[in-house]
Amino acid sequence: MPMGDQRVELVMRLSQFRCPDCDKFFSPRSAALAEGAHATERLLERLSELASHGDLAMAARFFGIAEKTAEGWYYQYLRRKEKEPASHLKPVRSLGIDELSLKKDTGNSAAC
Repeated sequence: MPMGDQRVELVMRLSQFRCPDCDKFFSPRSAALAEGAHATERLLERLSELASHGDLAMAARFFGIAEKTAEGWYYQYLRRKEKEPASHLKPVRSLGIDELSLKKDTGNSAAC
């Protein structure tokens, strides 16, 4: 992401390991790096926010990313977010409770 007119590049060193079963090399998943993109999750989150307030082309220009690259990253990011459980939602504590009965605590309404 640019800082003013200065381009910033993040360089991360990741260890590689070899799987003894399949003899392939891999790097452990890092939460900061977006899977399948050469970008951080934070950058993709900001890209998504900007695209939601304008359009993807404008967001790509802001970050200095090719529009097609931003488009691919954006839709991959949205698909990943759809699969994640919504952490901001609270569990359901009751269903179909009459508000007055709940306030009176008459015991007439069944709580789950």
